[in-house]
Amino acid sequence: MPCLDQSSGKASGQHGLTLLEVLVVVGIIAVISGIGFAMISSQGAELRSAVRSTRSHLMQARLEALKRYSTITFSLSQNGYNATNSDGNVLLFSKKFPRGVSAVVSSENEEFNFTPLGVVKNKNGRAKSFVFDVKNNKNDSVRMRISAAGNIKVMD
Repeated sequence: MPCLDQSSGKASGQHGLTLLEVLVVVGIIAVISGIGFAMISSQGAELRSAVRSTRSHLMQARLEALKRYSTITFSLSQNGYNATNSDGNVLLFSKKFPRGVSAVVSSENEEFNFTPLGVVKNKNGRAKSFVFDVKNNKNDSVRMRISAAGNIKVMD
C-alpha cells in the first residue's frame, strides 16, 4: 500500500492532478468560452437588428409616398440612411448603423425614390431595383433587395 505524502495529500511516487484541480480548470475554461460566445453572438444580433430596422424604414418610406401621394427619396450611405420628401426639405427619418455595422453601396451615397404609386425609381426617373449588403466587422452580411415594384426582400 503506497504511503501518503503529508504535504500534498497524494500517494508518494505518484504524479497527477486531483479531481478538484481538474474541475477548477474545466470551470475556468467554461467561463472564458462563455464570455467569448456572448461577444460573438452580440455582433450577429447587432447585424440582424440593423437589417430589421433598415427594412422597417424602407417600408415606412414606401408607405409615406403612398399616403402623401408624393415622392420620397431614400438615401443610403455606408454609415446609415435617411428619407426626405421630394423637395428635400422635410426629413422623415435619419438613422445611423450601430458601431461595427455598415452598408456596402456602389457609390458614396446610393439614392432612390419611392413614387406615389409605390414604384422605385433611380435619380433619372427610370424604374429600377436596388440591391445592397449590410455587414458587420466579422464580414457577416445580409443582402437586401428593393424591386422596381417596391417589394422589399431580405436575402440571408
